[in-house]
Amino acid sequence: MKLSYVGAIDDNVGSAAAVTAHYLDDAIENMVAGKPIDPATTRNKGCSIKRVEHTH
Repeated sequence: MKLSYVGAIDDNVGSAAAVTAHYLDDAIENMVAGKPIDPATTRNKGCSIKRVEHTH
């Protein structure tokens, strides 16, 4: 599996009513349709998700 998009869900952290760009939704729609994902990365606010390697 290939990681196709990294970044924010949308362009407004504070208010769902003020969202004007749906980055994640657009990325998923383009991926399913076989289209290029643009932008493939966006800046986001908040904390990163730490991945834990499995040892077993």
